[in-house]
Amino acid sequence: MNARQRPLESVRVLLVEDKPMVREVLERLLAGSGGHVTAVAGAAEALEAMRWARADVLISGITMPEEDGCWLIRKIRMLPSNRGGSIPAVCLTGRNAPGDEARVLRAGFQRFLAKPVDARRLVTMVADLA
Repeated sequence: MNARQRPLESVRVLLVEDKPMVREVLERLLAGSGGHVTAVAGAAEALEAMRWARADVLISGITMPEEDGCWLIRKIRMLPSNRGGSIPAVCLTGRNAPGDEARVLRAGFQRFLAKPVDARRLVTMVADLA
């Protein structure tokens, strides 16, 4: 496969999604595009994974049962850069109410993508951020 078919070749992605089916679909999509994916179910797991995963891009759902994606990205932004504090981040959300995008961008995400996710758009977004 060429770079066009595998635009995420060697990109390390930390995926945070609490819904198992959605997490599995996104993990397959990203891996099928060449990405090396570490997938976790929540914010606490994501913070732990930041210690060893050395991800290039973070993709996180916004609504999660315990701590939400905005809490997570604020915690990550408090980390030093060499520990992932400046990792580029995409927020995935099932909500798309007025003000949602501005709120997550202010929290520290670089991109906002409403569900259902357009696969091509997500892969392009991740490749651009990496």
